[in-house]
Amino acid sequence: MRRPDVIAEHGLLPRAHRTFTRTFGSSREACAAAGLRDSDVMITRGGVVRYAGHYSREQAVEALRAVAAELGRSPAVDEYRGIRERIRKEAVEGEQKLLPSVEAIKRLFGGDWVAACVAAGLADPGGARSTRFTDEELLGWVIRAIEADAAASAAAYDKWRDMLLEEAIKAGTRMRVPVPAAQSVKKRFGGWRRARAAAELAAGGE
Repeated sequence: MRRPDVIAEHGLLPRAHRTFTRTFGSSREACAAAGLRDSDVMITRGGVVRYAGHYSREQAVEALRAVAAELGRSPAVDEYRGIRERIRKEAVEGEQKLLPSVEAIKRLFGGDWVAACVAAGLADPGGARSTRFTDEELLGWVIRAIEADAAASAAAYDKWRDMLLEEAIKAGTRMRVPVPAAQSVKKRFGGWRRARAAAELAAGGE
């Protein structure tokens, strides 16, 4: 950061993002250390961080319409997340902008995804509402993750889940059966380790 006005206001600052990656290991870890969430920032392929914490209702509507145009219909929550993640991974400085997160959009519309879609002139996506999973269904997904070597942690499970959703989107389809997020599993079983242990026990009894 070499601008004299910025230096005058904030003091001496690192000149390149590599300073942060050397110190914290990666741009994402540096952001986490600063208390920033994934919904607050975008990190380009080159490791450059952009703040994305403030969006207007107009920007949210624009994002929903863009995703709907790609899908050919109103996006369900998981579909929107999948496309947003793909854009984040493909982002190159100055060429693509980050879409607001699902949480950011919901905050702008009273926590209601359907209301946000309707405000964008889209039809009720239906599948955007929360799905109630049974214990058996949740454990079934954890078992599948274990078999895919993707259940070492909640983060590993969510990464695997995002991959499944992204593959479905690329194929131009939707997941026929909703895939629960790790947070849903953790809430039901009191933590990821307990959920995995229950899944392993259930798998052993089959």
